[in-house]
Amino acid sequence: MNFKIMANLDETKMMARGNAQKLAEYVSKKAELTSVIEGHFNEEFPFTKSFESGHLESLKTFAEENPDDESAQIRYNLQKERYAVSEASKTANIDKRLTKNDLTQKLQGGNVSQADLKAAEKLARQNSSPDNLVIYSMVKKQLENGGEEQ
Repeated sequence: MNFKIMANLDETKMMARGNAQKLAEYVSKKAELTSVIEGHFNEEFPFTKSFESGHLESLKTFAEENPDDESAQIRYNLQKERYAVSEASKTANIDKRLTKNDLTQKLQGGNVSQADLKAAEKLARQNSSPDNLVIYSMVKKQLENGGEEQ
């Protein structure tokens, strides 16, 4: 069970737009998340969509005190990953700007990789401004014309 993917379904959905296979994978992961929520969360340990610092700590404490309780481990790990995604989203605008600057420098140096192509695609999907679409197109073209592949 990949908690990181389950915790970040919004990004999975964003990256799946326009691709039927990826969209099917998203729907499958969403159904898996729903199943996990229904099977492992209850009134005593509810699935929360917002985060309070004490809730995650209480899940962690309960999971540590009950190592044989599979539901406790699943609840803690899923909510921990969701909290990490929530925290990362707070600096998303800064991350986008840094990614854009990094990609621009790599394009000027002619040193782009497959990882850069994925980063450019994500940037273009998050914010489809003309600049971001041009960066994605240029990274893709540079790779096709013999850029460094990793």
